[in-house]
Parts: sequence; C-alpha cells; structure tokens
Amino acid sequence: YIGQVYAIHTVEATGGTGPYQLSVVSGSLPPGMLVVGTSLGGAPNTPGTYTSTLRMTDKNKLFDEQDVTIVVAKAAAAFTSGDPPAGTVDQPYSFRFTADGDSDIAFALAAGALPGGLTLDKEGLLSGTPGSVGTFTFTVQAKGRSTSATSEVSLIVAAPAPGTPTATPTGPTATPTASDPAATPSESSPAASQPTPTPSKSKASGVWLPVTGPGSPLVLLLMGVVAFSIGGILLVLAYNRRRFTTPE
Repeated sequence: YIGQVYAIHTVEATGGTGPYQLSVVSGSLPPGMLVVGTSLGGAPNTPGTYTSTLRMTDKNKLFDEQDVTIVVAKAAAAFTSGDPPAGTVDQPYSFRFTADGDSDIAFALAAGALPGGLTLDKEGLLSGTPGSVGTFTFTVQAKGRSTSATSEVSLIVAAPAPGTPTATPTGPTATPTASDPAATPSESSPAASQPTPTPSKSKASGVWLPVTGPGSPLVLLLMGVVAFSIGGILLVLAYNRRRFTTPE
C-alpha cells in the first residue's frame, strides 16, 4: 500500500551453490522498493501494477529467472465478511469478521455492547455462549495501518427450540412430599403401624450356622469336649473294676 513499509519478501532458490544474489533484469519494481541481498523491500509511493523479471545467480554464475507482478494500491480498509448469523441462547456461537484493503488490520468493538457471554478478539473472532435472548446492536471497527472501516451489526439471539437441551438444566428437582409415594410414611399409614424387623443377634450375614445359641459351633464344640471327657472317665472306671475283681 502507498506510504506503508512493504513486508520484506525473501526469494529462495535450490539446486545451485550458495551464496545467491538476486537482481532485476527487466521491467521495474514499484518506486520506493529495492532489492537487498535476496529480498524485496522498501515503501512504495506510487500506485499501479509493476511487472519485472528477477534473476537468482549462484556462486558459479549459474542462474534462474522468474517473472513477478507487484500491485501498489491506496489503502482503504473494507469489511468482506458480511453480517453474522443469528445465535441461540445457551448454545456455543462463533463467527469471524474479515476485512481487506490495508495491512495489519485489527478488529475491536467501536460502539454498543456485545450480547452477554460473547467476546470479540483482535483477529475478528466473535465467540462464546450468549446468555440472554434479544436483538443486540453494536459497531465493529477494522483498523489497518493507515485506514479503518466500521460495520454496524444487529445480532439476534433466539430462544432454543422446544426439546433442545441447554447447557444448564432448568427443570425442578423432585423432592418427596407427604403425598408422594416415596415420602416418609406417616403414623396413619399401614407401613408405619408395622413393627420394624430387628435382625437377630444370633445371626451373622453370610454364615450358614448361628454364631451363638444352642446350635452354634462354639456350643457344639464344648458339648463334644464334655462328651469325650465323660467317655474317657467311664472307660477308666470300667478298666479298674475289671482289674480289681476278686477271682471266684
């Protein structure tokens, strides 16, 4: 663009032996531009279309050529993105503004307010999750190196269609009440008049024999020990009686 520093463009070559040297062999570069090493640079000052032939020469004087065209224009930033589409509340939204006609264009909010939940960055990206329904009017600016343009935007944020899930559930949370079947039984209900069964202390979960009581393993074991002891005593008495019996 006129009066703006040209972004340095480096010409590359392969297949030869460095170092390389760039030159213009026909035509001309725009006024204000020149060749430095293997790059093009400068600040063009005259509008127009300029065609030239560049030559790249290597260390051994071998070269190759390429035709190039450089257009120098008056800077005049202009939007190229059009109007953003409508959004939906509580649904992700994304739209990118674009502009051309100048260099180093950056975007910003110039007037009005964005819908709550949306942001606009300098690259032109409008994104976020709108949090309220309505029509929002604001102005976006595209500012370049020497010019700028504005665009007035009217963005509609609509309510979600019936049956569309939203980011945050709004339905009430069910809570059992006195009339709810899941509620705590009242004193007049049949369930309330029934005594609450209490597990027997002599039972153990997962065990097929009771732990305590007449049939418990401990009692059975003690009874076995007692029976064995009594049997042994009777056996000893019988043996002694036979031993000391007077012979006939």
